[in-house]
Amino acid sequence: MVQSTGVIRVVRVRFRGALGRSLGLGEFEVPDGDLNDVLKAISERTGSNFEIRDGKMYILLRTSSGNVKSTISILYNGENILREKIERFEGGVLDVVTPLGGG
Repeated sequence: MVQSTGVIRVVRVRFRGALGRSLGLGEFEVPDGDLNDVLKAISERTGSNFEIRDGKMYILLRTSSGNVKSTISILYNGENILREKIERFEGGVLDVVTPLGGG
């Protein structure tokens, strides 16, 4: 008989760069799971919503002046979750960042 250890695995979520500073968010943990479960837990914690459309990810932020939609990237242990088609998270780190651009 296998006995459960009662250990709950979590994913550490970090909002990086300007996005983290503007939201006043640093790090927090959510239970691990599939992509929808993890995004739902992050949404509940931050009061934001996530949308994946046309191969891109967006965050919809509620502000006092209305909703703001921003393109983001989410990296799981350094790998882009959309590019690598990562749909399950077991422990590890999710970094939420705004993509860099330039010209």
